[in-house]
Amino acid sequence: MSPRDLLPVLLLLSTPPLLAADGEGVRLRGLIDMRAVRTDTTRSWLDGGLGKTRYGPPVGPGRATLLRLSQVSLVADAPLGDLASATVQLNADAEGDREVETGRVDVIQAFVDFKPEPSARLRLRARLGMFFPPVSQEADELAWTGPYTITPSAATSWIADELRIVGVEGRAALRPEGHELAVAAAAFGGNDPTGTLLAWRGWSMGDRQTGVSDRLALAPLPSIEPGGIFEPAPRWVQPFREIDGRVGYYAAASYKKTGVLDVRVLHYDNRADPGVFDGLQYAWHTRFSSAAAHLDVGPLELLGHYLDGRTTMGRKPDGRPGVDDTFWTWFGMVSLTAGRHRLTARYDDFYVEDIDTFVVEDDNNEDGHAWTAAYLLRVGTAHRLAVEVVQVESHHPVREALGLSVLAKETTLQASFRVTF
Repeated sequence: MSPRDLLPVLLLLSTPPLLAADGEGVRLRGLIDMRAVRTDTTRSWLDGGLGKTRYGPPVGPGRATLLRLSQVSLVADAPLGDLASATVQLNADAEGDREVETGRVDVIQAFVDFKPEPSARLRLRARLGMFFPPVSQEADELAWTGPYTITPSAATSWIADELRIVGVEGRAALRPEGHELAVAAAAFGGNDPTGTLLAWRGWSMGDRQTGVSDRLALAPLPSIEPGGIFEPAPRWVQPFREIDGRVGYYAAASYKKTGVLDVRVLHYDNRADPGVFDGLQYAWHTRFSSAAAHLDVGPLELLGHYLDGRTTMGRKPDGRPGVDDTFWTWFGMVSLTAGRHRLTARYDDFYVEDIDTFVVEDDNNEDGHAWTAAYLLRVGTAHRLAVEVVQVESHHPVREALGLSVLAKETTLQASFRVTF
């Protein structure tokens, strides 16, 4: 079942309580994030370039100062009886579709939660719909945002770009006092192009969340241009698309000590058939393992995350894939809170290794790292000010084919004013 097939069902499930005359039980929340950005000179990947950050100069070379409405989210939670609820997150993209320059509203998440609790120490959960897998520890707040920085890590950025579960997840948690030990598993479809961006763009650092109908731009790489070995591929990717009819899965486990420690591990495999092309998109067999930890030490928070995997696409006559890339990333973060103030510093490292036989024609190798520093100020309960600087340095050989320097060092300065309601 594709995302387009499933989402109307979920929306219909949530309709009765949303249309109730008194609105009893329905909870509407949202956020608006206004942004001032000083870009680097590199064209952003969202504009069809190879820049690593969300924002680049809109036209021509040189730095630019931009004012943007970076995120507008509405989250609706509605009860469906005593043991279930429906959640829908919509994002309005005020920056618009970068191909046709129009704004739009798109679905980010839409799911139904079932929440039986057989006892005080046993909690069961089932989730059906479209939702983020439980990988990131940076994005545990409203509308899948986080409290630490404006720009999330490379790992979390990739999840926002290319990963969304369209299926069902089951979870069981044992909860002795002060602790929680949980296991989860999911079966899903609609995520077959996942891996396209890692291969043909590389890693990135940005807080934009891909919607179900988004088509994300690709740079004019020689391998997908006319005459290239993957010429049938369009200059865009639509990550949440079902191509081969196969069911993917993930399995996860976590341990929490309340207010002290949160550890999560997960293995994901979309089980896509790399030999399938539906006329618009290739299926990419992408699998990865992830381990993350969050430690609270008084006002100090320490976070770390490691993720590594492999993605393959295409099938040559000898059975080997046309694209075969391994990838990994990790970050370490320290965040200090003092009253309404928060200071955060993070270091990211990321890597893609091209191990197929088409390295000359389609070089996907990449090696890079990034530093992020942010200051956040809570203004009351509903407003937040933030200032951040991100510096990304990356070595990406394919840039040479586009007349660019193989080594790029990009710096982005942002100021954000966020309102929640």
